[in-house]
Amino acid sequence: MVQSNAVPQPIDEGSQTAIGAQPIAVPQPSPIRPLAEPERSPEIQQAVDLIRNSDTYKHVSRDLALFTWLNSQRDSRSNGYIVGVSFADLRKACQFYRLQYVRRKGVLYTIPMPVAYAEVEQHGSPIDLLIAILESLGSPFAEIGPLKDIRSRTLGTLKSFGVKLLIIGNAGCLSYESYNEIVRLTWKLKIPVILAGSLFLSEIFSGFLNRRGKRYRDIYNTFLDFHEYQAFQRNEIQQLITSWENQVLSDWSQKLDLVNMTGVADFLHHRCEGQAEPLYEILRKIAVFKLDNPTCQLDKASIEKMLSSRMIPNKA
Repeated sequence: MVQSNAVPQPIDEGSQTAIGAQPIAVPQPSPIRPLAEPERSPEIQQAVDLIRNSDTYKHVSRDLALFTWLNSQRDSRSNGYIVGVSFADLRKACQFYRLQYVRRKGVLYTIPMPVAYAEVEQHGSPIDLLIAILESLGSPFAEIGPLKDIRSRTLGTLKSFGVKLLIIGNAGCLSYESYNEIVRLTWKLKIPVILAGSLFLSEIFSGFLNRRGKRYRDIYNTFLDFHEYQAFQRNEIQQLITSWENQVLSDWSQKLDLVNMTGVADFLHHRCEGQAEPLYEILRKIAVFKLDNPTCQLDKASIEKMLSSRMIPNKA
């Protein structure tokens, strides 16, 4: 009797069928549609995506006042700090200011770069701060080496780029050691550093003033100038709404024209408390609602109902 040398194969019991029987069809799961997802055409969904991904900016009087102050700090080589009720608004203004002085050639920045803006993350240790500065200047070696090497590289890069004003965003996250790092930086390079953050930044400097010891006094005395980035004025909301519609809804055959609806501009100013980013959130919400409900007539009453579950920003 001849024995087979074939290796027995494992049997998939779920795939077995009787001889001569037809294979059993395994039902395929149907695509699951998210609950309450609106029925939209591809064109409408594309318009919604454009609105969701929009990121706009319009400078008004508060921005011009900030830019004038920053110019003065740069020309007089004076350190200082900026606080704003909404750091999201202040952050955009600082970045816009920087872009007026930055030029690119391909993926690289051109030199000189008079203004640099770096943003720290929580919790901003000295090495985190220096890496953020190097990354803002496009350095490919930002994270290489110990603190001593990164410090030396940061000083050399700032000097070679011809930076005359350095803005540090989200400065409320800086550690005490990082403030000292900035003090040393401004002494060595003889360039002004501007710290930008929320109103909490003022409390931090008040704490430096109330504490005893030279180490806190040096930090406080390095940043004696300050500027408050205030809410935009009531009579400027029409400019912001119109600018947003022109930038985000440029392809619409018929704009929302919210500024010409009775009482809507005043209502929106009250709902955003003079802060641009909360205003843009509201405008995105209104635009998406209009896309999903094209026959609905927008007015103050319908917009109030739409925002009935939305809280008003805290400006205290």
